[in-house]
Amino acid sequence: MVRDTGKILSSRISQPFSSQRGGQRNRTMQDFKEFINIRAGGDFSGILSAFYNTRPGKIIKQHLMDLKTKILVSKVIGQYVSAANIHKSLWISLLSSSGFSRRDILQLGFKVGRQSWTNSKSIDLPFF
Repeated sequence: MVRDTGKILSSRISQPFSSQRGGQRNRTMQDFKEFINIRAGGDFSGILSAFYNTRPGKIIKQHLMDLKTKILVSKVIGQYVSAANIHKSLWISLLSSSGFSRRDILQLGFKVGRQSWTNSKSIDLPFF
C-alpha cells in the first residue's frame, strides 16, 4: 500500500534522524522507503548509485568509507594488542600491504615504530 506523497513530504519539522528514537525513527525509515518506491520506481540501488555520483553524494560516500576503515583498523588494533610479540608483525604487514601509510595508521591510534613498519613490508602474509 502506497500513501500519498504529500504526506511523506509534509512540511512538519522533524528532529534530526540521529536524535530520533523508536516509533519516529521507524516512521522516518518507512517514509524513506516509500519515497524511493514512488519517485524511483522501487530502484533503490539505482537512485543511490546516481546520488553517490553527485558532489554531495561523493562526500557522504567518502564519510561512510572513512567510518568503515576506522572500524576495521580498530579491530586490527585489538588483534595486534592481544597477539603474541612474534605475531604482531603479521598485523602490521596486513595494514602496510593494504595501502596504509605509517602516518595513516598513527592517526587512527595505532602505535608502531618506524623500524617495525619498515620490517613489516618484507613479510609475506601466509593467509593471502
